[in-house]
Amino acid sequence: MTMRLRAYASALFILALSLTACAETKEMDHAASGPSASSPTHAMILLRPDDAKFMPVPGVSACMTLASLRGDASKGPATFATRLEAGCVAPWHWHSATEESVLLKGQAVAQMKGAAAITLPTGSYAQFPSHHAHRYRCLPGSDCIIVTVADQAFDIHWVDAAGNEITFDKAVKLMKRDGKANW
Repeated sequence: MTMRLRAYASALFILALSLTACAETKEMDHAASGPSASSPTHAMILLRPDDAKFMPVPGVSACMTLASLRGDASKGPATFATRLEAGCVAPWHWHSATEESVLLKGQAVAQMKGAAAITLPTGSYAQFPSHHAHRYRCLPGSDCIIVTVADQAFDIHWVDAAGNEITFDKAVKLMKRDGKANW
């Protein structure tokens, strides 16, 4: 099976699970609005992107906010949602964690270093391997909401064209200088 077919199959599987969870949720008592200390460990966590509490993230663009779903991404494995405003760009960077993401809303462009850019429609699954430089852009027209699962603490390392670590401000300057050429 090709990578593209595997990605679509994974996205369809996750979508099917999400639809099943949403159908089951309609039968649940909606009085509780999220996990609490008294919730049983088997309780379902439901994310409604429009209701999530997205918070600013230090060291990234103001157009990118995060809502924690499971775990503490700064300390270990975690699941979180990221909102990128339409047109928001995450310049070249890498993470120590492997990043598995499903685009819930909007359309985006992703590119791994040394590979062609790929347009990701809503529902797309993408995996960004640990320590592999990539960049990500939410296309104009709608904000993007992405659910990400990280297999270890989630950090971000901004890099230049040669892969050297740089500051976020320098990464933004390089991105503005280079524009959206080739992606």
